[in-house]
Amino acid sequence: EEQVIREMRYGWGRGILLDRVAPSMVGDPRFRSWWARYQRLGSSPGTVLAMRRMIEESDIRRVLPSIHVPTLVVHRKDNWWIEGAHGRYLAEHIPGARLVEVPGVDYFPFVGDGDAILDPIEEFLTGARRAPDSDRILATVLFTDIVGSTERAAELGDRRWRELLETHNDVVRRELGRFRGREVDTAGDGFLATFDGPARAIRCAQAIRDQVAALGLEIRAGLHTGEVERAGDDVRGIAVHIGARVAAKAGAGDILVSRSVRDTVEGSGFAFEDLGTRELKGARGEWRLFRVTGLPEDAAALAPGAWERLRHRVGPRRALVAGLALVVLAVGYAGIRSTGPEEALASEIRSLAVLPLDNLTGDPEQEYFADGMTEALITELSKVGALRVISRTSSMRFKEADRSLPEIAEELGVTGVVEGSVARDGDRVRITAQLIHAGTDTHLWAESFESDLSNVLRVQGEIASDIAREIEIALTPEEAARLASSRSVDPEAYEAYLRGNFHLNQMSPEGIERGLEYLREAVEKDPGSPLPYAGLARGYSLFASHTPDPPPDAFERARAAYSRALELDPDFAEAHAAVAERKLYLERDWEGAEASFRRALELNPSLPGTHAHYAWYLNLFDRQDEALAEMRRAVQIDPLTPLYAAWLAEIHNFGGDYEGAEAAAERALEVDPDFPWTRVALGIALAGRGRHEEAIEAIEGAGPSPVRALALGTIYALAGRRAEARKLAAELEADPDPLKAISLVLIYGALGEHDQAARWLAFEPAHPWVPWLRTWPLLGSFREDPRLRELLREMGLPPPPSDRSDLPVEVSRSEGS
Repeated sequence: EEQVIREMRYGWGRGILLDRVAPSMVGDPRFRSWWARYQRLGSSPGTVLAMRRMIEESDIRRVLPSIHVPTLVVHRKDNWWIEGAHGRYLAEHIPGARLVEVPGVDYFPFVGDGDAILDPIEEFLTGARRAPDSDRILATVLFTDIVGSTERAAELGDRRWRELLETHNDVVRRELGRFRGREVDTAGDGFLATFDGPARAIRCAQAIRDQVAALGLEIRAGLHTGEVERAGDDVRGIAVHIGARVAAKAGAGDILVSRSVRDTVEGSGFAFEDLGTRELKGARGEWRLFRVTGLPEDAAALAPGAWERLRHRVGPRRALVAGLALVVLAVGYAGIRSTGPEEALASEIRSLAVLPLDNLTGDPEQEYFADGMTEALITELSKVGALRVISRTSSMRFKEADRSLPEIAEELGVTGVVEGSVARDGDRVRITAQLIHAGTDTHLWAESFESDLSNVLRVQGEIASDIAREIEIALTPEEAARLASSRSVDPEAYEAYLRGNFHLNQMSPEGIERGLEYLREAVEKDPGSPLPYAGLARGYSLFASHTPDPPPDAFERARAAYSRALELDPDFAEAHAAVAERKLYLERDWEGAEASFRRALELNPSLPGTHAHYAWYLNLFDRQDEALAEMRRAVQIDPLTPLYAAWLAEIHNFGGDYEGAEAAAERALEVDPDFPWTRVALGIALAGRGRHEEAIEAIEGAGPSPVRALALGTIYALAGRRAEARKLAAELEADPDPLKAISLVLIYGALGEHDQAARWLAFEPAHPWVPWLRTWPLLGSFREDPRLRELLREMGLPPPPSDRSDLPVEVSRSEGS
């Protein structure tokens, strides 16, 4: 009981208690979404708890004998939430009451076999027993198949065609479930399904056509309404044959229907084009066919299937019975249609943060899995170009944080928040996600998705697509295709991949080495998947930059792994980003770098590091406004990572805007007041404005850091503290490396000793940042040195900009030479 109360207090509005009131619908994400919305619209958590207390304090046993009206007690005997003994007690103590126990597990009367409940109610009210069902029923038959499937299979090859076909089948089955169709048979790329009525069948056909179009596929569909014979799970009869022949007459993208379908839905708002009469093979006479050209603009498809089935039952007495039995559903249906304010809030959302998903396994050792699912959902949502998605780095800082959603959203600068949970039982995974309007803390959408581990990436794509639909973002065909085409994974390999990423994210030398072990294992288990290679590439990059003694070929191993990931998936955004950085910093392929940056951001606009490195590319070519825009985007996506906030100040510095740099650096200090890059950026900005002593104080406050020397010696020289500048230069020369060589170029340039500066300019191996000496702030007159200009020319770069406002070097020689 305490667990139930806790669930009500903290989970009301998220679809809780579904396993008690409608256990047969637990695996239906759309019903769960409806139930969550029903909870939110129906009552608040406080009201529900108050009602529960009121019910617990009430005792109706003493009034039962005074009830003197005909009474029927209906109880589903397999429902475990309300015990059968309670139903029997009511029937025994109400005079003349009749008890009917029917099969079923659901508490809600409108879920499961509605006839099992409605039949005894109708008999009780009318005295007439319902005639038994016949094996022949009236149904609408839907046939679909892919147009040109043989050619596409030959074009793609067996493996890629098989993956595409699996995705197509998943889409068809999802839409059949959504519109309450029943899959009867599938052969190759064709489906046969039946529906209770033609309206849902037409809607389903259109939804399937539109969804698979995003995969680059075209289908044709045919529908016919007639009497079919049920034979177990199969259906037979002339109506099935006619449905197949109608589909055979359809062209690519066509939805054709017979006259019986058209006549049944006439007046419902559907639009058709009359194609005239056709002969159908194996069917006598001529048949008039119609092409579907338009659907009615209403919300009927949102109602749960039981509502529509029971609403259409024949006879006034049946309608009354259905109304009596479905009062709760009627209220819920009205609630679904009254969603104007929620829809308005949903349409405001154009920026999202995915908070760490809760680990509901009860096993702390599974934390890596919950974190991996969070990261996968962020990745999928990031494929939506119109949506700004906060990076994993910033979102994960709120793991187990005791902060309200509006507070978190304000700090991250978003209008929407996604939160949820992950539960796992072996290879079965259930992900529950809900969308919340952050400013009002209003729950807008919630669904639960369940799948095998091998299909978990497809589930993440479904969640992202559903969220995009909920907030009314129109996906481009390319975005829809990417979200729908997530491949299946090898469960053991994916497990190793998630563990590897979990350890990499610890950012410690031990964690990086452990992560690489898992990722190598993932590659061995599934060499055809790009994910392990991408993880391996990231691991080798971190190994090179975050461990004390990395192998000399760590970056080369990272390059090879990213190249392999790109071969396996040409649309892998992170691989394109890695290629762009390699071309920019190592190969100096300027045109190729920009092309790769653009492609990466086209595929995933929410990669903060890619925006940041692209900003440095743009600065190098004096495209300063674009550079600032890209770096600001990086900060928006990852607002709590101090590097991007500091780099925004540095981009201002490298563009000669020291006032803007100072303001940006002050904001960056709010993220992390001790971050070395921020201190350096602030120092350069202050020095650029002639406030040398303040600049030195700011940089010295950074403590020991390799980047500290990039500015400190230069500013010593500008401040006239020549001896301190020389002392720092001597310390750097005692143990030189590529980064220290850049610092020495800057120090000697500021001291006016250009020969010494040129000597360190020629240091080998050259640091990847050497090209940025072209725009480096406070470089003074060394910017005009012919040796620097020649080096830039050899790199394919234009000479340094001549309109920079660097202060002239003014050093006091009184401190000695």
